[in-house]
Amino acid sequence: MRKAICEYLELTEQEKKDLWKSATFVFDTNVLLNLYRYSANTRESLLQALEDLKDRIWIPHHVAEEFMKDRYAVISEYNSAFEEIKKESQDFVDKCIKKYRLNANDAEIVEINNAITEWRTHFEEQNPRVQDYSADFVLERLLSLFDGKVGDGFNPEEISNIETEGQERYAIQLPPGYKDANKQKAGNNNIYGDLIIWKELLRYARSNEKDIIFITGDQKEDWWYTFKGKTIGPRVELRKEFYQENPNRRFHMYTMKQFLLVFSETKGKRVNDSIIDEIGKVAKEREQTEDAIDAGKIRKLENQLVNLLDKNEKRINAIKLLQGQLKSGAGNPEEKMLEIRNIKDNIRRAEKEIDRIHLELKSLRLGRERRQILLDEELEGIVGM
Repeated sequence: MRKAICEYLELTEQEKKDLWKSATFVFDTNVLLNLYRYSANTRESLLQALEDLKDRIWIPHHVAEEFMKDRYAVISEYNSAFEEIKKESQDFVDKCIKKYRLNANDAEIVEINNAITEWRTHFEEQNPRVQDYSADFVLERLLSLFDGKVGDGFNPEEISNIETEGQERYAIQLPPGYKDANKQKAGNNNIYGDLIIWKELLRYARSNEKDIIFITGDQKEDWWYTFKGKTIGPRVELRKEFYQENPNRRFHMYTMKQFLLVFSETKGKRVNDSIIDEIGKVAKEREQTEDAIDAGKIRKLENQLVNLLDKNEKRINAIKLLQGQLKSGAGNPEEKMLEIRNIKDNIRRAEKEIDRIHLELKSLRLGRERRQILLDEELEGIVGM
């Protein structure tokens, strides 16, 4: 019986310990990109963990591609935060000058400027950041760490087949990746990215007969299984698919936060609380960004829905008017019948669009609710990690 329902069975604590000793650690794109967002201390702790496990780490080719495409935007985003702090600092100084009727060269203002500049300089020295895309020390570390540890990827025909399968999977919300179905399929915003990564992970495990631990910063419902507000672990469908293709191997998932906690535990070390807090905060910020994007989509869809319903109400009234004219014998009956048929066709098309919008709204709202559960827990509730 155990083998027949293995995808429903959680790994025991001993199985997790054994898996940690034998598995290949596979990393998602967001884990690597977040290295640009962390402070120097947190980033170094994570890179040291990768160094320690460097003989058993691997990434799909699609992860490497996504990382190289998206790193520019993430670097720019992080640098913009520094520039914003500079601007806000100057705004504060200007406000002091105005409020207290001081001059820029007054001793009090000079003192404030010096203190802010000193703090900012110290912070930037302690937390070096990538400012030049061609002098990327994070990239250099990762290139060294994953040298010879990147998948071969898929050829165009295989990608086309995966995308075709993805259309069918997303229609029935079979994970992973269906939460990206509303994204535009263009450039690095490929809606099938998660599925391509998953397929390459499955192929690697099968070809190399490896157990897999997948590390992801993604907290969407199409990766994690939740029940009554608790996150249990990987989606059952993912485990089932993995075990079907790799019946003698094992599979588990961690967030980066959990990965570092378990890594430290196996090394007999206590990870600094500030590092764990920062990893959690960065993950939360990313999810809040996704939440804000979904909120915008919901508002847009709700406006479209109101407009469609309003138009259909006017169309129904127009039909009633035409039907009244037919009864009274006013005008050309054939023309009025044709007009009624055209209006009814427009109503039917609008109703189909209304149904589609209702389904999309339901999916987005459900996703936000489930994401909020994960945000509230910060994935601390995953049973046994």
